[in-house]
Amino acid sequence: MILTQFDPQTVYAIAAILSGTAAICVGVAMVRIKRSHRAKTGMTEAIYQISQNLAELQHAVSALAQQIDDQQMWSGKQQKTKQPATKVDRAITLAELGVSASNIQQETGLPEIDVSAIIRFHTTSRSDQSPDRATHDEAVSIQ
Repeated sequence: MILTQFDPQTVYAIAAILSGTAAICVGVAMVRIKRSHRAKTGMTEAIYQISQNLAELQHAVSALAQQIDDQQMWSGKQQKTKQPATKVDRAITLAELGVSASNIQQETGLPEIDVSAIIRFHTTSRSDQSPDRATHDEAVSIQ
């Protein structure tokens, strides 16, 4: 054997060098593993922070979308409530001018029952009308 040709001190020196080299290799490997673990931990923390930011953004976008929906719904309700009031006001004005129910219905698009009620409560009786007013009701319209 080759080891028997060396004196014991040389064998001990070689063994010490090999064990030292092995220890250094293990130490380097441990340092790299720790750095890798720290990097993974840092990446995990960064990913967690990003997910938190995304959750906050999603919440903010949802709240904004809800505000937009509410605004559109409120705006739509305003338009719906304004439209019939305008038609009713117009029908009342036409009834006060003595326009017939069929003409009021054509002008405003209101149902017959609404036009009848408007005429009943917003006109004077037929005996109070002058003859000129009764004959000219088809010619009257409001723009």
